Amino acid sequence: MKKIGFVILTWNSEKYIEKCIKSIFEIEGIDSYISIFDNGSIDNTLNILKKYSDFERIHIEFGDKNLGTTKSRNKAIRNLPGVDFICIIDSDVEITDKKGFLSMIEFLNKNPQIGIVGPKLFDDNKVLQHSGRNIPTISEKILKVLPFKKANKKAQVLEHKEYDLSKEFFPVGYLMSACWLMKYDNFKKIGLLDERIFYAPEDVEYCARAWKTGLDVVYYTKCELLHYWQRISRKKLFSKHNFEHIKGLFYFFRKYPKKDVLKIEGKINNYEKN
Repeated sequence: MKKIGFVILTWNSEKYIEKCIKSIFEIEGIDSYISIFDNGSIDNTLNILKKYSDFERIHIEFGDKNLGTTKSRNKAIRNLPGVDFICIIDSDVEITDKKGFLSMIEFLNKNPQIGIVGPKLFDDNKVLQHSGRNIPTISEKILKVLPFKKANKKAQVLEHKEYDLSKEFFPVGYLMSACWLMKYDNFKKIGLLDERIFYAPEDVEYCARAWKTGLDVVYYTKCELLHYWQRISRKKLFSKHNFEHIKGLFYFFRKYPKKDVLKIEGKINNYEKN
């Protein structure tokens, strides 16, 4: 059986984490191992996790403060045993489509050039989330924050990848990190998450790095998972998360100038033509 290492970050995740864990261990036909890092939760998350502290196939590390998404995920990744695949998954995701998830593993196994694959994500109202997107640009981000509906709509057009759900898969600039599946060998080529980003856009940076490494990032339509999607950064306009997000964006635009983004877009266009 393929050994899958699931990497989960928790932070005040009492509503979701147990559902996530149970849904992973309900998948038949794989050898699942879960590595969890808790970012200093102050709700009932710690008590829930402590129930699993003696499980052989779960490793839990408790942090005393919020380290963000990159440092904590890297800690959890380092705590994995030898695995064939890594699945980075949010605590508010349930693997509701077990057959689809297994097909995603098989799909990735048959396509060694694919670095990261992600499934369809739906919320609990069965609304499809735009989890496969274009690499962001400075103009798009400016349009997104302007207080004009017309500008916001234009930003959405620039941001969202047009879905052709009749296809089994298609390339995207980046995938939301709610659920990423990678072969371990390809993960080693891409490397750990960039810890100079605290919260976001760590997903954009990682997928851009995969493309630069020569590995594809694709959206897979034959797997559908439930994502409650807490969208923490949208709950407060002025917050540490939003401040760190802005810092992360400036860092990303310095690290990946427009010429790099155009190269990635060129690869995606060539991919779609072929």
